[in-house]
Formats: sequence, C-alpha cells, structure tokens
Amino acid sequence: MVNEVILVGVIKEIEKSDEFKNKLKIQIERQYKDGYERKFDLVNCMYWKSIYEKIIKNVNIGDMVAIKGRLEEENESFVVMIENFVLLNKTKHNVLKVQ
Repeated sequence: MVNEVILVGVIKEIEKSDEFKNKLKIQIERQYKDGYERKFDLVNCMYWKSIYEKIIKNVNIGDMVAIKGRLEEENESFVVMIENFVLLNKTKHNVLKVQ
C-alpha cells in the first residue's frame, strides 16, 4: 500500500496545539477556475516538534512551501502528516538579514 501526498501551497496559519504535534494550514490554488474566480483549498497538516525545530520556526505566514507527507485520520477527519518540508520562497518580511 502507498500513502504519499505532495503539496505545494502558501502557509495560511501556524499553530501550536500540543507538546509534540503542531498544526499548519496551507492554501492550494486549484488548477481550474469557477467562472472568473480562482478557487483555493485549505489543507490541514500536522508536524512533529523535531520538524519545527529544523524548519518551521524559520517560516512565516505567506511563504510558499512544498510538503511531502502521508494521510492520517485525526478526530474523524484527514490531515497530512508532514515528513519533509521545503521552503520555496520567503515573504518580504521574512528575509533573513546577512551581516
């Protein structure tokens, strides 16, 4: 059996909910339009504290990311459990300053 998900989207929310697991919401644009409007999906993701320490503490809302993970059931709904996380671009307010 294969359970693998790859998503590319924009971070909309970062929340700490547990000592070991935390939540992240990303917005993904659909490839088609509904009339003249663009449509977006909001996907709930979860990550372990170790991923936060390595990567997520350095990103902000509005950054574009690529996520590789797996689907898991959490409280009768599905979430993406993040296994790998790549920052694709930073927002203007999140640029690290070189000294």
